[in-house]
Amino acid sequence: MRQSKILRHLAVVVVIAAVTIAIAEAMSFAVLRYQQAPSSALAIFESPLVTGRHVMSVRKRANQRWSTTEFDILLKTNSEGYREDFDFNLADVEVAFMGDSFTFGHGVEASERFANLFAARMKGKIDAAHVVSLSPKNGFQPEHYEYFLKKNPDLRPKLIVIGLYLGNDLDADVRETRFDRQSLTLELPYRAVDRGVIVNATPYRVPFFRKLVDISNTARLIAILLNRSIYRLYLFEPNATIPNGSNSESLEFGKFNEYSDRAFQSLVNITEMARNWGGRVAVLVIPQNFYAGPVSNPHLAPDLRPRIPEILATGGLRAAVLNRCNTLKLECIDAGAVMTATDFFPADAHWSKDGHRKAADLLFQHFAGTSR
Repeated sequence: MRQSKILRHLAVVVVIAAVTIAIAEAMSFAVLRYQQAPSSALAIFESPLVTGRHVMSVRKRANQRWSTTEFDILLKTNSEGYREDFDFNLADVEVAFMGDSFTFGHGVEASERFANLFAARMKGKIDAAHVVSLSPKNGFQPEHYEYFLKKNPDLRPKLIVIGLYLGNDLDADVRETRFDRQSLTLELPYRAVDRGVIVNATPYRVPFFRKLVDISNTARLIAILLNRSIYRLYLFEPNATIPNGSNSESLEFGKFNEYSDRAFQSLVNITEMARNWGGRVAVLVIPQNFYAGPVSNPHLAPDLRPRIPEILATGGLRAAVLNRCNTLKLECIDAGAVMTATDFFPADAHWSKDGHRKAADLLFQHFAGTSR
């Protein structure tokens, strides 16, 4: 009698647990299905990410809509996986734009990117079919661009424009990269591709949690929400390298570290490579959105947001980068000089089409006024 009562209670607990799990899974599935897609959810990537000639392997002839609450655009790639509506040979490229998501045209149509707008402004001076954006297949920080150029020796443009985003190109993106110049190898061990989407491959603190994320909508939702919060460090193993991390406090205030030094070394190397073939390199410095004015979602560590006035008062990383450019004799162009807060998407923190238009105008004015 007592045993049967225990079994009945156990059965009730099992049923309640099963129903609770089923409801949680259904609700998590709905939230994941209808939530705003993060930028990394763009399903155009191939595995492995690093191939013989490219740092970010992108699907050829991709054709999909990319929609969030802030933009809805068409994203297409050509027969080689570049985001251009024409095919080209690297040997024919005269102006190459290299960079991360800003150069890729995150959130805007290809025709609205600063690279394409610059090509249109150069009409009559250069064939627009010889002006191309190599992002994202060139990678997303200066070491990647150096690797790309060395792996593609037929690419010898007259001009290379490198987009240098201060939000992560000098720290987080370098930190997660293993680059060996001697053997010319490059690895991205903390990123992986899952069904065309780049995912975080950093080890979790909890054993088997990654496997649970693969099979459970609830676990996946929890991981996503934690990864987007100030508690993301508690999700991963101690001292782990986490993609898309924030700059350190010292870097935001303009004190360079070993990672930023690595990035600048690649910019110097690329400049020297280009000079050897008679080319020219210009670095388009892209400060974070808070340098342009008050914004709702400043791109820096949450605990530093109350200290934005201090950063701006000293010039912060932006001023330090421009000074380092002068010291290293790099040709740097400050995109922050023409941007306002409304030139960025409010939540996404990338340039809107207005920001791209201003960047194109800035570049055109710069090169039209120089004869180098």
